[in-house]
Amino acid sequence: MSDEARPTSVFSRLSAAIERRRRLVWALVAIAFVAYCVGDAIKFQRTMRERKPTLKRWLPQAAELGADERLYERHPDYLYPPFFLVLLRPLTHLSPATAAMIWEIAKYASIVLIFGAAWRVLARAGPVPVWVKLASIVFAARFVHSDLRHGNVNLFIAALVTGAAWLMVINWRFAAGAAVAIAACVKVTPGIWIAYLVYKRQWRAVAGAAVGAVIALEIVPWFVIGPGMNHALLRAWYGHVVQSFAEEGLVDSVGMNQSLVAVTNRLLGRSGLPEEERSVAIVRVSDGTIRWIQRAAAAALIVVGAWACRGRLTGPLRDARAFAFAVEWSLLAPIALALSGYTWTGHFCLLVLPLATLFAYFAWPRKGGHAAHGVAAVATTGACLIFALSSDLLTPAVREYAIERGALLLGAVCVLVGLVAVREGLRCSRPVGKGVEASA
Repeated sequence: MSDEARPTSVFSRLSAAIERRRRLVWALVAIAFVAYCVGDAIKFQRTMRERKPTLKRWLPQAAELGADERLYERHPDYLYPPFFLVLLRPLTHLSPATAAMIWEIAKYASIVLIFGAAWRVLARAGPVPVWVKLASIVFAARFVHSDLRHGNVNLFIAALVTGAAWLMVINWRFAAGAAVAIAACVKVTPGIWIAYLVYKRQWRAVAGAAVGAVIALEIVPWFVIGPGMNHALLRAWYGHVVQSFAEEGLVDSVGMNQSLVAVTNRLLGRSGLPEEERSVAIVRVSDGTIRWIQRAAAAALIVVGAWACRGRLTGPLRDARAFAFAVEWSLLAPIALALSGYTWTGHFCLLVLPLATLFAYFAWPRKGGHAAHGVAAVATTGACLIFALSSDLLTPAVREYAIERGALLLGAVCVLVGLVAVREGLRCSRPVGKGVEASA
């Protein structure tokens, strides 16, 4: 056997061995997941008593919702519309321990939904090897763990967005649009998937999004705080979160914030940052110049996304169409992560479907070759290395150093480059999974 053939052969034998023992593999994964959930639930209960995770901050805010119009003045760290606190309101009538347990169980269910929906979307294009599923778990695990540890809402958002992709491929497009709208009514950036549905002329899904938005922003809060108070709080939220970010790029640019705005604020030396953040500046330019750089970069990301997703989305989403759709839906995730004002490590659980899609692309044989394949391979490898090496794998100090300089944002950009390359490759070559052939 030649040296060139050996790595492929070794990988093929390993993949075949995993497939033969798939029941054992999934039994071990299930045992590990249950054990992790038990340990996490115990630890989160202790965190609720001794520290102040995000859920613990939100519960008092949900209890006082509707008292007056000054919610966002008293709690400037709360960044979501009143709709989210309405959803949390029932938990305020329970003990903190019970509320925490319900919260975490819902998040464990969301984890199952995220991975299951991602794999089901890809299964419409061809058989998804076990190693692809395992790799998506391995490289997304730190993001899932981060969101669980901080008690944040990102797993729910990822479940809605990834679940919407699955609803699209099974032709429940109205429900898919509604799911994305609910996510966007908690955090603004999932609205990029609504823009995609409009761009692709998926009018049933767009109608679902419109109905979902009305229900979330108008009808549900109406039953709890009334329309007048809801509208006043929505105006206050818009000024506090959306307007300040869009006009001035005002966000908390601490090191763990991996958004485009926060990273460029740190690296380009924006004024007004905490002293400990100034040390990461690689060059110093004026605040006005930084803002124009941020706007240009954001516009470039949107243009790249629109260009990569060009063309109609027609017919049943099976085989080649399903995979092309998975690629397009996936590449919106790193764009959303970059464009958000606040992107913590937990937000990157949105990358479950994108990572699984990239791995599936390399798992399926292809007819012919294309330069895009090489670009996708380099970008995917780069993203995986960045995500692994910017964790605690080396040391916590290395992790902090890398994250302060935007390592996770760079990894997300690598994922975007890989997916754009794959999408262009699909237009030129003929991947073959289970009857997968070139897509439009």
